[in-house]
Order: sequence, then C-alpha cells, then structure tokens
Amino acid sequence: PIDLGDLAQQRDRAAAVMLFLSGMRAGAFSTLPISAVDLSSRTVKQWPSLGVKTKNGKSATTYLLEIPELLQVVEQWDAVVRSQLPADAMWYAPIISQWGEQTLSPEPPGRNRSIAVTKRIRKLLTKAGVPYKSSHKFRHGHAVYALQHAKTMADYQAVSTNLMHE
Repeated sequence: PIDLGDLAQQRDRAAAVMLFLSGMRAGAFSTLPISAVDLSSRTVKQWPSLGVKTKNGKSATTYLLEIPELLQVVEQWDAVVRSQLPADAMWYAPIISQWGEQTLSPEPPGRNRSIAVTKRIRKLLTKAGVPYKSSHKFRHGHAVYALQHAKTMADYQAVSTNLMHE
C-alpha cells in the first residue's frame, strides 16, 4: 500500500507497473510524453519524433499487457497527469515539493532521468518490503509473462515486436 496523498509514491507505483505492462526500457519510459500514452487502445508510442529516447532511435507503437488490476494503477496515474499537465509534459512527471505540498512539473526531464526512475523504484520496493528489481527486470518480467501466455507463433512474434527486437 502507498500513501495516496503522496504524489511521488503514486507516480513511482505507476512507473513500476507501466514498466512491467509495457516492457519499455527505462530510458524510453523516462522521456515518454503524456501524448504518447493511449490507454483506451492500450498502446504506447515509443516514437523519437515525440521526444522518446529509444535504443538506436527505433520507433514503434507497443502494447500494454491486459492485466486489469495493474492497468487500474496506470489509469489512476494517467488521470492525475492528464488533469494537471499539458500533453507534451512527461508521463513520469517531475514533482516539486514545497512547504509540504507536492505539485507536478511540466518541465522536461533532466539528463539522468532514467537513473532517477531506478532510484525511485528502489525506494518504492524497499518501502513495500520487496527485494529490489532493476527496471530491466520489469522488462524481462514483461517478456516472460507475455511468452507464457502466447498460444501461436504470431503471439511469439508480437512479444518480440513489442520489445522492439529485430
């Protein structure tokens, strides 16, 4: 459980879930604008033209795993960022804390944003009493879960495509 009054905890929980559901790399995730996330179609536009920093500058539209309990966490955070920030702001928005108040910032991420994501996930997992797993382990978990649920060769190909593999 997290403190729902704490924006940072809400954001970090949503980040961990989004990393698992999407299979994204931390670098791409940390530069993902709100406009790149379409939860109604369960898609994420990992497009460098939108400012997403992908490995080797690849561009792809990837799909979220259909796990209702986890999608609910992502949907809750998505509603928060969309209600407070413009579409070109980051989905994993910086948080400004001042005098005990937290607000989301529309500012672009810093150069080390993916490192910050990793540190915040470590803090979240420690608070939950769960052994630390790197953001890449969430990507690996996405692949394992998807492959375990694949039924056809097309399903296997879709997993590979979703991970932006050749």
